Amino acid sequence: MMKLHYFPTGVFIIFPATFITTFSIAILLGHVEVDFPYISDTGTTPPESCIFSQLLTVGTVLLGITVYVRYRQILEYHPNHSSSSTIIRLNHASLWLGIIAAFGVSIVSNFQETSVFVVHMIGAFLAFGVGTAYIWLQTVLSYKMHPVVNTLFMAHFRTALSLITTVFFFISSICGTLARLQFHGKNMRKWYPEDGGFQLHVASTASEWVMASAFNVFILTFVREFQKISMNHPELCLFEDQSALVQASYHTVSAEQYKVPGEMDYGSIITHGDTTHWMLVTQMPPEPIEILVMEILQSSNLFTNSEAKPEEMPQLSRCHSMPLFCCEPVI
Repeated sequence: MMKLHYFPTGVFIIFPATFITTFSIAILLGHVEVDFPYISDTGTTPPESCIFSQLLTVGTVLLGITVYVRYRQILEYHPNHSSSSTIIRLNHASLWLGIIAAFGVSIVSNFQETSVFVVHMIGAFLAFGVGTAYIWLQTVLSYKMHPVVNTLFMAHFRTALSLITTVFFFISSICGTLARLQFHGKNMRKWYPEDGGFQLHVASTASEWVMASAFNVFILTFVREFQKISMNHPELCLFEDQSALVQASYHTVSAEQYKVPGEMDYGSIITHGDTTHWMLVTQMPPEPIEILVMEILQSSNLFTNSEAKPEEMPQLSRCHSMPLFCCEPVI
């Protein structure tokens, strides 16, 4: 079983680590000024742009997984603890908003503002604007799911983070637009007081840093709740070449065969790789012989006698069925 709380923890670590790393490199190399550049300004010039893109891409994957796990957590909560259809609708909406926000982060990381400004700004709006909508829906769901999933304090805390994110999103957007209209310098990544609109620029950039920090802390609040849930690895169905499967089966068949009462005739325990199977061999008149290879879902040591009762057989699921024209029955 996977430890799901590692995903929001990873998001909380990798995003600030990325911003701090690229900010430090950009300052040391003189690519930006120390007075609150935009987060994106610290990731537009090599080598920091390479680090910015790579780490944010990894963070995007972790964020998308976190959004999906949260969706599944609420989906499992609903049938057992609530009859409200509102939770289902909000949960589906939040899933899509969260995925879109994660996609926006990916756009921001891979389309630098100095290269494709319009695409970069679309990504920024998806990341922060749609991301803000996502955390508001999660806040509403937190109130609807307490005290089973989270505490009332956590719901209040998420409300505060959502308010901070919303307020600073509008401050950053409005001040940033006004600052650009007043700018008459040469390089926006090195914005000096004499370039015009400097105070509005600093208000916009500082708001972006606060907004990003609040969003990161919000994702971190999922950690404790994810510690209470688990998810099994997905089941895979392996489709193998029939001749290869038969060869592997006959080469690894055990020496003992067991008579099983009922419609089935004879069977053998076989091992293929790391998986134990129960191979049933039946005579299909007049020909050919059909071998059914079935995977044992529950471990069992029942096949130690010459005969086994039907009710004592382990749970089986059919995995392969194929006719054989050149094999002798195992009896």
